[in-house]
Amino acid sequence: MNTTPKSIRNEFDHPVKLYIEGIPGDPLWTLRDSMGIVGVVQSATWGDAYSAAEDELFPEAGETWEEIAKECECPAEDLVDDVVFNENYGFRPNGANATDVLRHGLYAKDLNGERMEELTPELAVLLRLSIEWEETEEEDEA
Repeated sequence: MNTTPKSIRNEFDHPVKLYIEGIPGDPLWTLRDSMGIVGVVQSATWGDAYSAAEDELFPEAGETWEEIAKECECPAEDLVDDVVFNENYGFRPNGANATDVLRHGLYAKDLNGERMEELTPELAVLLRLSIEWEETEEEDEA
């Protein structure tokens, strides 16, 4: 039997965003920023989990390309290499997601830092998360 999270709730019984990137039994990774828990990803590796978080969990940048270029004081075509841009924004690996309004595929970074780490049972207790698990059958390899 493998397990996959069915739902995750915080200490106030509010749902925590959950994105399943991997397969049942893969580790869980929590993404936190300066305001708290952004969400949880189930994925085989930290890198896969972070990439999924860029696509699905980070908030969309609320500015247009033109507004960002003005803020960075550089032409829009040069934003990719701009230090200010890279400190504040990132590109969603798979483009805009279903919840993005501006549809430009940019996410906003938390200037006070964000972190992704494996969600161990001890960390779940520390963060006061309750996880409802779902058991799944292991598939036989033929």
